[in-house]
Amino acid sequence: MRLVAGLLLTLILAFASLYEEVLREQIKELPLESAIVVGEGERELIVFMNPDCPHCRKEWSVLKRHLKDLKVYVFIVPFSHWGEENLKKSLYIVCSKEPIRALDEVMSGKLDRKEINPPRCERINEHLRAAQIIGLRAVPLNILPREGKILEGESPRLYEYLEIKSNERL
Repeated sequence: MRLVAGLLLTLILAFASLYEEVLREQIKELPLESAIVVGEGERELIVFMNPDCPHCRKEWSVLKRHLKDLKVYVFIVPFSHWGEENLKKSLYIVCSKEPIRALDEVMSGKLDRKEINPPRCERINEHLRAAQIIGLRAVPLNILPREGKILEGESPRLYEYLEIKSNERL
């Protein structure tokens, strides 16, 4: 029985190691130069968000309070089934001359139910390509490059890995 348990553990560890290596290779393919980069910290996070996703908005409200410690590469991914307003918000962020300000405006809900007519740009295609590279299925999707881990959804585990508190008062 111990032999079987030992073999099973070896297989699990080998699979985990292989998974982390595949993830590292995918990260190398991501067009990080096209991401919206916020923060000045040494701790890196790659995150895929949608402007109307409530979990993304909650996560953004936490992350933005810790940008002195974090460097976050944000990819905005519109969902066609969420309608034209969702696409417009995505374009507003990605194609803005001030994408960090635009990101915060949209993710804080300031532009909800307001008419916007953003320009189109090639950068949105790079964000969509990044989502395709990583096999995006849901948002927010968080990649911790140092750990070689992906965390789907807004999660306390993400904040634990980043060593930040999600319930601090503003």
